[in-house]
Amino acid sequence: MGASWVGVVQKYSRAKGSDRLLLMILAHESVGPGIVKLDEKRLAEKCRISVDELREILGRLEQQGEITRRGNLLSIRAGIDWE
Repeated sequence: MGASWVGVVQKYSRAKGSDRLLLMILAHESVGPGIVKLDEKRLAEKCRISVDELREILGRLEQQGEITRRGNLLSIRAGIDWE
């Protein structure tokens, strides 16, 4: 499922740098249509950044409309209004 969402992120996302890299990793790990079960510690380790840095990037992605979060579930929006 994740590979198709990597393509969506590549095509539609306007995120850059480390924000885009994290978004691509999230897309690769999606378990449903753009849905990711968020494990901050594991993702931070995978990206080789601190949990605080991860949270900062996730906050930026959310502000930019690239993701939405509900608890430990994250939905990839890639800057698109899917509704």
